[in-house]
Amino acid sequence: MKPFPFVSVADAVKMPFRRIYLTWALALGIGFVLSGMAVGMGYKHWILLSVVAFAVQYKAAPWGNATHRRMFVSWALLVGAGLIYTALIFSSTIAYPSFIPHIGTAWLLLLGIGQIGMGKTSRIRVDMIIGILWTALALIFWTPSYPDQTVFNALAIITAVPYLWVAFYRGKA
Repeated sequence: MKPFPFVSVADAVKMPFRRIYLTWALALGIGFVLSGMAVGMGYKHWILLSVVAFAVQYKAAPWGNATHRRMFVSWALLVGAGLIYTALIFSSTIAYPSFIPHIGTAWLLLLGIGQIGMGKTSRIRVDMIIGILWTALALIFWTPSYPDQTVFNALAIITAVPYLWVAFYRGKA
């Protein structure tokens, strides 16, 4: 009889990489749902969620490995720049670009491109697949015809589920 294909929550939390994926899955899922409900003008909660997730990642990552340091810094810069840009848009400091129909899909595209870069850097196939999936889905959702709540709920599922799978799937992590 084959063993159950997923590890327990306790095992996932003990393993550094699984803990990182689990934390980001929760941050992305919660963040997109809160954005859909327009909590904190739709973006302010992302600052706290990102700080918490990056803190967990910083603590769990093996800092002796240059690849992991590069990935952490790359993601921190990407997310930081995106948060600043989003804050400038929502505070009306800069105009909302007309070519972006929905800020959530723009973020999914940004995260997808970052995930593809991480997959190329880490040479972990599932990271590359997640990046391609996110990028493709961002392009599919790149129409203004979906209501905000629908888009944000879909984004919560699209971003959180692959990370949860990586965090809990019994296999190399």
